[in-house]
Amino acid sequence: MYHAATRPELQQLCKDVGMSRFRSVMKLFRWLRWQEANLGYEEMQAMTLKGVVEGDGAGLKLFKNEGKNCHVALRGLAERPRGSAAPRAVVYFAPVKKVAPEVECREDGLASGGLDHVANKSVLVSDGARLCARLAREHGLRHRLCARSKGVWNERARVRGHGTLDVNAGLIDERWSRIKEWIPKGIWGSDGEGNLNVELWGNVYQWWFRCHHPLKADRQARLAEYWGREA
Repeated sequence: MYHAATRPELQQLCKDVGMSRFRSVMKLFRWLRWQEANLGYEEMQAMTLKGVVEGDGAGLKLFKNEGKNCHVALRGLAERPRGSAAPRAVVYFAPVKKVAPEVECREDGLASGGLDHVANKSVLVSDGARLCARLAREHGLRHRLCARSKGVWNERARVRGHGTLDVNAGLIDERWSRIKEWIPKGIWGSDGEGNLNVELWGNVYQWWFRCHHPLKADRQARLAEYWGREA
C-alpha cells in the first residue's frame, strides 16, 4: 500500500488496511518516509545536470523567533528535459535568516553547492539576481537572464552551442509548486528553537525521490539495494 500510493498518507493507509493509527504504525510510516528521503538526498548529491538549467529560489515557510520573522527558503536548479525524458532537479535549503528569501548573498549561493552539479558550458537561466551571473562565470557556465522584476517573463535568445532558447524560469517554478503541494500544511518551519524543522527536510527529499522515480517497482528496487548496503 505504501509504495503503491502516489503520495503516502498515514490516515489513508490505515483506512485501506483496516488498522488504527497505533504508535507502531505511525513509527513505521515515518521510518519509511525517512528512508526515501535519505536515499533521495544521496542520489541527488551524485547528480549532474547539463544542457539548459533553470535556477531560482523560493520561500517555503515563515516563522517567528525572538519576535522577528525568519524565512525558510529553497535554492534549486532544474534541467530542461530533452525529448520524452523527465525533468531532473537539485534542491537545497538556504540558511534560515531573518531577511526575506529574495535577499540573496554570495555566501549563501556558494554554501548550497548547487552549481557544482551543473556540467561545464551548460546554460544557466536565472532571474535578475546579480549573484547568479557572477556564480555562473565562476563555474564556467553560460548565463541568460530572465528579468521578471521588469515584467519580462519569456524571450528568445541564441546561445553558442545550444541554438535558440526560450529564456524563462517556468520549469523551476513548476518544481516549487509541486514541492509546496507535497508538504503537509500543518508542518511548521521551525523546531521551536529557531532552527529548521527536520520534518521539512524529510518531506522535501521524499518528494525528490518520488518525483525522480515515479514507478513503484523502481522505488522498491532502489530501496532494497539501499537497505542491502546499509545492513
